[in-house]
Amino acid sequence: MEELLFVTSDSLKAQLVTEALKEQGIPCYRKDLGAGQFLNIYFGMFTNSGIEIYVPSSALEAAREVLEGIGLAEYNEMNETQGG
Repeated sequence: MEELLFVTSDSLKAQLVTEALKEQGIPCYRKDLGAGQFLNIYFGMFTNSGIEIYVPSSALEAAREVLEGIGLAEYNEMNETQGG
């Protein structure tokens, strides 16, 4: 089962997260919400729809450590999108 790890409206941050996870051998996938992929092509690095990064449940803690290690944990918009 996959777990939501990271949410952002910045495609550069999403790319940094996915690359860092892959470098550590943690499988992940990126889900562009709404018209995110289309808007990203035309308008650049930001999307109002958001980008979600998922990892396997078994790798969630290690993935969180990677976020901390690259300094992006504090930029996670996940709590904002979940109302908390």
